[in-house]
Amino acid sequence: MHFLNSLSAGLGNVLARYGGWGLFAISFLDASALGLPLINDLLLIHLASQHPARTPVYVLQSTGGSVLGSYALYTFVRAGRRLLLWRRSSSRATAAQAADPVQADPRTAATLPPNGARAGAGKVARVQRWLERNDFAAIVIGSLLPPPAPFKAFPVAAAAVRMNPMRFTVALVVGRGLRFGLEGWLGALYGASAEQYFRTHLAQLSFLSIALIVGAIVLYRFCFITEN
Repeated sequence: MHFLNSLSAGLGNVLARYGGWGLFAISFLDASALGLPLINDLLLIHLASQHPARTPVYVLQSTGGSVLGSYALYTFVRAGRRLLLWRRSSSRATAAQAADPVQADPRTAATLPPNGARAGAGKVARVQRWLERNDFAAIVIGSLLPPPAPFKAFPVAAAAVRMNPMRFTVALVVGRGLRFGLEGWLGALYGASAEQYFRTHLAQLSFLSIALIVGAIVLYRFCFITEN
């Protein structure tokens, strides 16, 4: 684990030399294959403080890299899930045919799980139903959580509940766009001092953004329910 952390940090430092495109690559890797926490955030603030006029470009590159990386992870998990379900279905059908070639039916081949397994499955089902009802808000909020929150868990969960790809992408753009937009604005406005401010107040900024998002969602649902 220490080796992987060192490798990630070294790669992040190398890519940081390439400015905006390095920022794009770091954001992509951080959201998909590797963990590069805070490197893309601090690099965005640094670049925005050095070149305020290019801040919108840096924000777009950070957001684009993160969205593409998350979508790659989401697509990979969905493809793996389909393959796993197909293999399980084939294995059950084969086992059923071997046990009773006449009455083989993959839908009735499985036996009932123990009580503990059924209880665990019930909890998983409740979590899945919650995610299915609140998938958009969950992805937006996950996009705003500060490190070391496991952001990769949100694309994986979205793939597990088969969230619509377009909704997933839009939620990512909203969440990551807000996060990187705020960071770019801080860098352009406060210059080099913004980096230290961001390190010190990262959690407060993230949770403030989340509170605003949750408040907007609650207000929208309240107004929508009231009107209908």
